[in-house]
Amino acid sequence: MPMAEVFPATGTFLARAVGGNRGGFNLFGVVRTLGLGAQTIWVLTLGFAALELALLLLSAYGVWKLKHWGLNLAMLVVVFVLIGAMPGLFAGGRLFNLWRFAANLLNVSAAVVILALGILPSVRDTDS
Repeated sequence: MPMAEVFPATGTFLARAVGGNRGGFNLFGVVRTLGLGAQTIWVLTLGFAALELALLLLSAYGVWKLKHWGLNLAMLVVVFVLIGAMPGLFAGGRLFNLWRFAANLLNVSAAVVILALGILPSVRDTDS
């Protein structure tokens, strides 16, 4: 198949290019280029979620024991949560889902609150 072959338009669907550079960054194009299948992506996603949960529990323990590394780790994990949840806030059109939007909004709100509280001097200057 040639690199920029275009399928003909059928019905109400627009013609789309296959393999060509048509716009911005496309994560699915990168996944297809790397040759990763759906099961591999599912395992990677599950692995990242498990790693995030483990780091979250470790940081919660560190914050509970009033350790500086716990607060720093919590802020780092929250930044990753914030980066992961941000694209879901801007999905629109037929991809919009109210429940998913509400969950992402809750994630972003909690992340911003944790970052704001973690940066406060009164919290950072505790003796440990």
